[in-house]
Amino acid sequence: MKKETQNIQIRKLVEADSYYLSQFLMDPAVLEFYPMSNMAEVQESIKIWLFYARKGHAYTIEVNNKPAGMAILYVNSFKKLARQSLFAIVVGDKYRGKGLGTKLMKHLIKEAKDTYGIYNLHLEVYEGNPACSLYKRLGFKEYAAHDNFMREQVSDRKRKKIMMELDLRTIDL
Repeated sequence: MKKETQNIQIRKLVEADSYYLSQFLMDPAVLEFYPMSNMAEVQESIKIWLFYARKGHAYTIEVNNKPAGMAILYVNSFKKLARQSLFAIVVGDKYRGKGLGTKLMKHLIKEAKDTYGIYNLHLEVYEGNPACSLYKRLGFKEYAAHDNFMREQVSDRKRKKIMMELDLRTIDL
């Protein structure tokens, strides 16, 4: 049996990607680790993604010309904060575990470092998020945690938020 060749490319996120972004964000596995509860909150999140996309700070990874995941750099316009940035990443359910998140993260890191001159890339993630292994593999280190950061509406369970960072001055991609 012949293995199907996949065309994988990364490009700037465009407004038309918002359909796929909403599908990715509404995935129950994503919602478990993203602090949104309903479609109105997802729509608000998409507005933020599109704001940064218009500035050129958001990216889409495609497989065979179909969006498979997206990432955003929250590039800061304040000079004092210009050397650091938070980011977010989401990969569609059927594309997880295939290395696409790693490719997208490496692209995001390169853009942050080379295009925007960012020194420190930060993330906030809830304890238990499966993406933590990706972040650690790429060199992110935990620098703080906030116990009981979020209370789940349905279960009343409390969630710990973990803050991680990567010093881009110490890596070579």
